[in-house]
Amino acid sequence: MNSIFMVVGSLIGVIAIAVSAFYFLGKNFNRLNAEFGPTVKVDQADRGKRAAKTLAEAKDEYERWVALGDVALWQAEPATAEQAKAVATELLALTDNYRSDWNYGNAIHKANSGLGRLALRQGDMAAARGYLLASARSKGSPQMNTFGPNMLFAGEMAAAGEKQAVIEYFDLCATFWKMEDGRLAVWKRDVAEGRAPNFGANILY
Repeated sequence: MNSIFMVVGSLIGVIAIAVSAFYFLGKNFNRLNAEFGPTVKVDQADRGKRAAKTLAEAKDEYERWVALGDVALWQAEPATAEQAKAVATELLALTDNYRSDWNYGNAIHKANSGLGRLALRQGDMAAARGYLLASARSKGSPQMNTFGPNMLFAGEMAAAGEKQAVIEYFDLCATFWKMEDGRLAVWKRDVAEGRAPNFGANILY
């Protein structure tokens, strides 16, 4: 009888450990993935072409405004600097018409990210820093509040050595991204210590 109790007790112990482990992994999945998950790669040219196709199919001003966001972010190929700037500028101009729309925060983020990426490529670091911070100064959006903003531009700025600006950008993102689950702290540490952050899916959308 004692042996049976010992076996049952051992099984209960194993089950308790397993449940605790699953709870820990579930609660900390996003943070752990940011630290140890696989690196995600994105085909920027393909994303740009798909964004341009969606823009070309827009049926009215509103659909065009929504589609302009991805074109501005990915700066669709083949886009000259003038074309890329024109797209982001048009996006910002139209955004004034939709201040109460669910997509408002996305538009602010993507327009400034697009302009910032262009400034970075042109070597205008002061402008790039300004656009990076402006991209996070919005009221957020359903997508950004839940999944977070796109980190492509932030990663490029980190690679360019702009640690302080990127860390400040993360702090601004924290004001609307309430479901970041510890990822921002991991990325801030990586940037501060000179490592490339693992943004995972946050460079895809």
